[in-house]
Amino acid sequence: SVRWGGLVHEWAKWADAVSKVYLKHKVLALPDVANDPTLAEAAKVCAGEGWTKECTQRVFRHNARVRDQLNQIEHDRNLLETEYSHSVAGAGLLPQNQEIRLPTGLGLEYKKAESSAELGVCKLAPKDMACIAARREEVETVKVLHAELTKVVGKLTDLSHGLVGDIQQPKADVEQHVEVVRKLAELIHRQNAPDMLSQEGWRTLNAVSAVVLKQTLGRVEEESNVAFHDILLHHASPHILYIGAFKGL
Repeated sequence: SVRWGGLVHEWAKWADAVSKVYLKHKVLALPDVANDPTLAEAAKVCAGEGWTKECTQRVFRHNARVRDQLNQIEHDRNLLETEYSHSVAGAGLLPQNQEIRLPTGLGLEYKKAESSAELGVCKLAPKDMACIAARREEVETVKVLHAELTKVVGKLTDLSHGLVGDIQQPKADVEQHVEVVRKLAELIHRQNAPDMLSQEGWRTLNAVSAVVLKQTLGRVEEESNVAFHDILLHHASPHILYIGAFKGL
């Protein structure tokens, strides 16, 4: 089994502190580009770089609507960076490790909760019907994938008595179930559910996702003494690294 839960406590404290940073200032990490996938991806690049003036000018120089927001974006980011340095890094709440891998089922749980929270925001006046439809589809898709993954991993671990063994050349009695997990992994990968948290990644969160992350890790921390079965994918890949138990604290 993978001893994963022991890391959760410090990451849960970190996520709680990050959520308070965002809630205090009530600003987003990304500008209002949710309905433009190209700009949304570009915005994530700049967020990852800490919203430097060079990045925002380079990425948004041809988009007048977003360019007009740059001064506010830079102001907001400066507030967040200062608050993070003081309330998180300066308060000794940084996890010992720079990164933590997320079991796939947990990544789906977080993705579903985040999409559900965003759906609630989309329903606020004035309602954004396109946003509502997109978030509702995400919630339903992730819910189905999570349920199917839980079911097939349960069958697989029962058949193998918790020891799945070599997933590249599985035993005949579990081969069919391993193949189902592979197909599910490909579908899950397309949903962009997170498979890793990093300290630097705090900049790509916002007031909604930061709170959802805090709640998700808090739930895991409460149940950290209970082993559970899940899968782990290679980072940013649909390829399976591990199927089996994840041991708590």
